[in-house]
Amino acid sequence: MGIKLKVFDNEKKVNIIIVLLSLIAPISLYFTKPIIHELISISYIISVVSIKRRRRTGIHSFVYISIILIIFSLSAEKYPTTSLIRSIGLGLFISIYLGSLFEKIDRKRGEIDYYRKFERLITSFSTYFVNLLPEELDDGINYALKEIGEFVDVDRVYIFLLRNDNMIMDNTHEWCKEGIEPQKDMLQDLPSQTFPWWMSKLNNFEHINIKSVDNMPKGAATEKEILKEQDIQSVLVVPISCEGKLLGFFGLDSVTEERQWSEDIISLLKITGQIFGNAIDRSIKYIELAESRDTLKQITDNMTDMVCQVDTKLTYQYISPSFERILGYSSEELIGESIFKGIHPDDVDKIKKAAKEYPIEISEGMLQYRMQRKDGSYIWVESAGKLITDINSNKVIASEFNIRDITKRKVLEDRLKSRMKLEQLIIKMAANFINLSADEIDKGIINSLKKISEFANANHSFIMLISDDDNKMKMEYEWYLKDEYKGRIKKKSIKAQQIPLFIEKMKDKKILKINRDENLSFEEDLREILFLEDTKLLILLSMYSKEKLIGVLGFNIGKLSSCWSDEIIELFQVISDIFVNALERKRYEDVINNYIARLNKSYREIEIAQQKVVQNLEKAKKIHTHFLPDRFPVLKHIVFAADYTPAGNLGGDFYNIIHIDDKVLFYLVDITGHGLDGALLSIFVRETINSYLLSLNNIGEKLTSVKEIVQFIYEQYCHENFPEDYFICICLGLIDTNSMEIRLSNMGLHYPPLVVYNNGKLKRLPKIGLPISNALDREYYDFSNMKEEKIVLEIGDTMFLTTDGLIEEFVSGEIYGEERIKDLLINNYKMPPELIISQVKYDFLKFTGKNQGKDDVTILVIQRKKHPLNSFHNIINNDMDEIYEIRPKIEEFLKFYCNNIEELWIGLMEILINAIEHGNRMRKDKRVEINIDVYEEFIQISVEDEGAGFNWKDIVFTMPPIEFTFSERGRGIMIARKAYDYIWYNNKGNKAFLFKRY
Repeated sequence: MGIKLKVFDNEKKVNIIIVLLSLIAPISLYFTKPIIHELISISYIISVVSIKRRRRTGIHSFVYISIILIIFSLSAEKYPTTSLIRSIGLGLFISIYLGSLFEKIDRKRGEIDYYRKFERLITSFSTYFVNLLPEELDDGINYALKEIGEFVDVDRVYIFLLRNDNMIMDNTHEWCKEGIEPQKDMLQDLPSQTFPWWMSKLNNFEHINIKSVDNMPKGAATEKEILKEQDIQSVLVVPISCEGKLLGFFGLDSVTEERQWSEDIISLLKITGQIFGNAIDRSIKYIELAESRDTLKQITDNMTDMVCQVDTKLTYQYISPSFERILGYSSEELIGESIFKGIHPDDVDKIKKAAKEYPIEISEGMLQYRMQRKDGSYIWVESAGKLITDINSNKVIASEFNIRDITKRKVLEDRLKSRMKLEQLIIKMAANFINLSADEIDKGIINSLKKISEFANANHSFIMLISDDDNKMKMEYEWYLKDEYKGRIKKKSIKAQQIPLFIEKMKDKKILKINRDENLSFEEDLREILFLEDTKLLILLSMYSKEKLIGVLGFNIGKLSSCWSDEIIELFQVISDIFVNALERKRYEDVINNYIARLNKSYREIEIAQQKVVQNLEKAKKIHTHFLPDRFPVLKHIVFAADYTPAGNLGGDFYNIIHIDDKVLFYLVDITGHGLDGALLSIFVRETINSYLLSLNNIGEKLTSVKEIVQFIYEQYCHENFPEDYFICICLGLIDTNSMEIRLSNMGLHYPPLVVYNNGKLKRLPKIGLPISNALDREYYDFSNMKEEKIVLEIGDTMFLTTDGLIEEFVSGEIYGEERIKDLLINNYKMPPELIISQVKYDFLKFTGKNQGKDDVTILVIQRKKHPLNSFHNIINNDMDEIYEIRPKIEEFLKFYCNNIEELWIGLMEILINAIEHGNRMRKDKRVEINIDVYEEFIQISVEDEGAGFNWKDIVFTMPPIEFTFSERGRGIMIARKAYDYIWYNNKGNKAFLFKRY
């Protein structure tokens, strides 16, 4: 806001002078000398211009007359025109300069006058607010805001005060010009942090002078938005503070126009802010003082402390009225009396000791002692004093004491100490019982009764238990303070039917407190059991286990004390629960020990039975493994490979290859289940097929088809009447070794055989029949119309058969799947059958993380041989020296096909050593057979010993790349793996195959 000046001057006087000059000037032109003419002309022009600048229309007529007279004098040509023109020009110049100077002087006079008036107004506020009462402050502030607003001619004047550690601001006072909308009600409870730029200025006690809200800095975006919402164009804000503390701010708003305030006015408004701050702070302190006075009066009126003065002889000189209210003694009864009057005899020495070097020691610290009331009772008090000295001599002339009644506090302290002591006792008891064995619990209960009784000043404590049949209550555990008490209670048990009332009371889970002289509210028969002669109080606590009353914990109290408060007795219920838990644990441990004894006996029996089962399973496994072929027929044009991995110790899968004349019968069986039952059924299938072949041989017929075998198996299965939940899935094939034609019959094998031709193309043979089972009606099996799948194997063609355990293996939501098998066959069909199986098993290991699956996995591979480019065959004796003797022959054979003969020999030598040392176990009657076949793309070497074989799969498929952490045989296999691309063994584990691409 700017200042609108009210210019003050003596215009009337000036105008009169100018008029006179206007009249005199023309006349003087005629009579005076030329130089005078010029001066008068200049004065005249100045007066005319001055009148023109003041725009006083009433003087214009005189100006016109003067101009006419000048023209008239010029026409007389009494003086030259050049003199007149010079006079007029000079006059105009001087008049313009003087006019501007007069205007500045007038404006400055107006500003000074305005500032003095505003200063007087602000000064009047200072006196005005000093004399205001706190309740008149709001009206006084509103009056001051109105006066300032009208004087400065603004649209709105207001005050904001801060609270809650300057976190919240409220618009507490406001004045608005007529027609300006008030904002006060909408500006309450405003968070100060909403105005960061604004508050940063005020917190530094700086004023805020905004000529144009539109041009506020970027950092004041929030403040700008709020001011724009109120249509404010210009604003001036100064802090309200007192004693260096920001209390709020005082502001002026211009809504209708933009305004600018001078620094002088801002200085006065800052002083106004300080006046407001002092007045507000004074009001706050006045209110706080009033509240303090009210509080002090309330304290004084309700004061419970006693105040007294004693002289150097320790006699009362003054006592406060509270002495009579607390002790019952009036001031007349105690003044002049010794302070030891009424002190408990046991505490007198303590007071005298403190007063021995009077008055220094007695005036320092806090003393606790007992004082006697007028009615003879005692209260506990706590006192502290200070010295009173003579002003002139500085000698001690008396002491003043403040004495406080702490009786209730002492009682609470005693109870608290007792409770804490009891709680510690309970914690130790609970921990002790936890560590006790069942045999130690009885002794632990007696020791605990002793400790509790000593705490409670009990002469006798006991536990009475109710029998399991609820017919009798018997004293099971007791402790006596003195041995002489033991003979006083002769009766140790009582029948439940004699005390029904008592048992009902204890079933209510109540803690009973019975005085000796009290009329017993239960059966008199209990008196002989429960009460000693000098018992003053009997405490009985019910003992519950699983909502059933099992007994009572009791104490005969000979000396009453504060430890038997209700809250302490409730803690004794915890002790009762500890005893219950200990007794229950003892009972449970007895039951458990008996049960464990019986259980151990049963375990031993089960263990013996289990050992027999394991032995039987091992026998069955050996039988099952024994029936699997350990070697396959050696044919000129066909080679076989197979692998069987059961899901458990025993499986239900089975395979076999039988050479009959010019035919080869092969079959793959998958029985539901992979335990003993599956293994037995697979043996049933084997024996059934063997029986059929034997019958053909007996009658001199040749095997030409497989569907008759399938029908025979079905008939025998039905004849044996196996349960309906068993299924036999079997795929049989008959190979004609002359034509290489294969006849296939698939009965329920989930995944029919796959054939990979020598050109890399793959074919999935169709699934033909249903599995063999009693669950299906005979009409579903039409063997007369059963079709056989026929396929001819060409050189390099490979047939792959497997059970569903491989393809249906499921890991982390992913199935192994048939597609993986197809990819492996397409990528490895040129390899030998053993290596194809090895690749499949290794891929299965990577997929599952282990060799064994959830179901039995059986693989059978049939391949029509490729003709090797060259072959090497030799048999050596089981002698290490013969290894080195045969080396030159092998190197001579291999030198035409590979360059790294040394590396190949090292790997082969390790396998030969394993065969002699571990396979044939260094027996001289054993031999080792070596075969080397060279094909277009690879070399295949086989080493076969005559030993029992070993479980090679775990070593080959799980061996780490470098560490030699295995047996000697494992180390040899490891070295061989470094030299060859692949290494594997036959199913028995006595024939090693080495594969190397070249």
